Amino acid sequence: MRLTVDYAGATRALEPQPGHYYNPSRSGHGFILSPAGEDWVLIWYTYDDAGRPIWYYAQAPRPSGGSRGALWIATLYRSVWDGGAARFQFAGVVQLAAVAPDRLVFLHVLDGRVGAEPMQRLGDGRCVQRLGGQVLDVGGLWYSPSKPGYGYSIEFIGGTEFYLAYAYDGDGLPRWLTAQQTEGATTLPLFQTRGSCPSCPPTVATRQIVGTLERTLGTSAAPDGAPGFLMLGLDAQYAEGVPGRWQERRPAELLSRRTGCPNP
Repeated sequence: MRLTVDYAGATRALEPQPGHYYNPSRSGHGFILSPAGEDWVLIWYTYDDAGRPIWYYAQAPRPSGGSRGALWIATLYRSVWDGGAARFQFAGVVQLAAVAPDRLVFLHVLDGRVGAEPMQRLGDGRCVQRLGGQVLDVGGLWYSPSKPGYGYSIEFIGGTEFYLAYAYDGDGLPRWLTAQQTEGATTLPLFQTRGSCPSCPPTVATRQIVGTLERTLGTSAAPDGAPGFLMLGLDAQYAEGVPGRWQERRPAELLSRRTGCPNP
């Protein structure tokens, strides 16, 4: 399947800011767009038909310049856990069209259903928090090399730490959870969110605490020697009819490039 919609506003080479994007008119879902080598990675966190959290994964080379370079098209996958590793199932296609560096049109075909919505970047891209005198540019995708297949998208926006954890339920289906704080604690409450599926009428998202997220920062936590996460952990007992529990605490590494601090 290939998405072939042309968007009239896509007149420039697509160079969006990396980070988390959301639709202000549709509560509680969005995606992270992150550079990884010569590719872009997109993780879409949304809801299934029953309103339960589910996430999808897409990766493709970044577009070249020119008019067609204004569009990015990638295959969309559902990642499922078989008890020891993740495997991908085809779910559809996504396309991004540039409107501005911090605004995109997000088109998707998911399980045969077509949708489109405007998305804007969360935050202004500045990094104001520091650790050991160094700016905390920790935005991006983090994972545990000893157990790949699950991970986190993280962004520090102003004085707020924003975490999305991508894990699995007792049936191996992909589920996401959130945490955020302004206090700088090492253990944060972890929330499961209920919302509307991409093709459903939008509703106000609700959430409840289902566990904790643990994080440990260090001044030199990645191959580039910059500050980052030494350890990340989840302990979640799912609710709202989602079966099972996800419990992991492992050393963390940066999977993508850092989102950057254009205005530190």
